Amino acid sequence: MAKTGELQLIVHPGSNYEKYDILNAFTAKWIARTNAEVLCRQGIGLNNQNRRDRDTLLEVFLSTIYEYRFERVNPKEVKRIKLSDMSEDIFDSIKDKDNQRMDVISYIRRRTRKNPNHLMFGRAGREVWYGGNENYTDADLDAIWTEIEGRTPNRRNNFKNHPMGSGDSMSFLSITVDDMDDGTARSLVSSEWDESDPKNPIMVKKRLYKVEFDIDLPMSAITKGKVFDNNIPVDIRGQDKINIRKNIIKAKN
Repeated sequence: MAKTGELQLIVHPGSNYEKYDILNAFTAKWIARTNAEVLCRQGIGLNNQNRRDRDTLLEVFLSTIYEYRFERVNPKEVKRIKLSDMSEDIFDSIKDKDNQRMDVISYIRRRTRKNPNHLMFGRAGREVWYGGNENYTDADLDAIWTEIEGRTPNRRNNFKNHPMGSGDSMSFLSITVDDMDDGTARSLVSSEWDESDPKNPIMVKKRLYKVEFDIDLPMSAITKGKVFDNNIPVDIRGQDKINIRKNIIKAKN
């Protein structure tokens, strides 16, 4: 069966978005990654040291998609392991999200204190965590899904669509399309900017591409009515055919 991607479309204009704008474009690879992450996070709580247990599906997921594993080797030092070649280095300070360096103790304390969603594994004083760039292949995703299917009743074939809550399905319309590469997905959600003043760029268009779904997609009048009623959740991905992108995507004037 051919791989499929998805487009998430604006139904009700607002926040500089216009009706029909392509809000998000999801590749088959991204859909597989996102569903895997959701499943790998399920049921993974904190141990009695306020850390995550090792060798869980969540750690399998993170260790497969991220560039580095970090291991605390003593109170003040961390070993960074590049997972592609297992090369190592050791340092005594870490960059935070603002690119500022802080000592290891302060970094870990900030990550774990009052943050039940932190991703520190192991035990206090010997923490392990993952970071760097996401860097994974289709084969890596296959390996993650093999672990999921081996440890849980979940099956990959039952998770072909991007996760979407009822709030999303009342605000946006998601449709199934032929798969695309990452570059195409980025292009479909690009914006137009006026950069005549480089210090003060002005957004001209939030999105450059649109899909006139109520005109160009085969939808019944009843379905169209539900789509435009923002009190009714609508998800047609299990019902619609695979829409060919070149036949439905239009550049905005």
